[in-house]
Amino acid sequence: MYTVSKITATKISARPWTRTRKLGLLSLAGLGVQAGFGQTFQNLDFEAAGSQTIPPSAVWLSWSLAATGWQHAGGANTFFVYHDSPQTNLTQTYSLVDSASTQWKPLAGNFSLAISSGYYSVAEANSTWVHAEISQQGLVPENAHSFQLLAEGHFTVYINSTEIPMSNLGGNLYGGDVSAYAGQVVTLEIANASTEFHDPVMVDNLTFSTQVVPEPGTFALLGAGLALLLARSRFGGRKA
Repeated sequence: MYTVSKITATKISARPWTRTRKLGLLSLAGLGVQAGFGQTFQNLDFEAAGSQTIPPSAVWLSWSLAATGWQHAGGANTFFVYHDSPQTNLTQTYSLVDSASTQWKPLAGNFSLAISSGYYSVAEANSTWVHAEISQQGLVPENAHSFQLLAEGHFTVYINSTEIPMSNLGGNLYGGDVSAYAGQVVTLEIANASTEFHDPVMVDNLTFSTQVVPEPGTFALLGAGLALLLARSRFGGRKA
């Protein structure tokens, strides 16, 4: 259990648009991360960080280097991206994961991004709890049926502030139905849904796919049906 003197925390949701998220959008305005009509999503695998040499000993990286194209929630420790190892801060943090990371390894390729929720600022009385999130605006391909990503941790996916139910497709691969947004310019958001300190979500290889992904409830029904068939098979075998 973590406590902070002179801080009374109020946990808040990142939905709908909050003051912290607006500040996050403003904090990157100077980097020119704006989407016009028809702009495609960029840097969905975070490999753009490899465009420059990152010293293994680097601790802080600019957003334009570590996660270009992405916006984020606002807060005291959100003006840069950490590098090398998980942080013990009580504020939300964003970290670039690569081969130099001491405790994490990328989910795919050379780079992944880890986001951890926390207080907006430990220096403010009554500081609010912020669910760390990254967002980007772009065009969903006209033939897209699903949104898929590699992820670890408790995360939530939103499109235009509407939650997209995600199903586990095996291992760290998750997918959700986005066919209703095909051919539209939307805001995609990945949020850390945890309400605990130092409980990061790591994401990588975000893609829009032509693959149809059943709703999570469908997987549950299929699983229940399979379990029932197996039970009947075993019971029938014993009866024989």
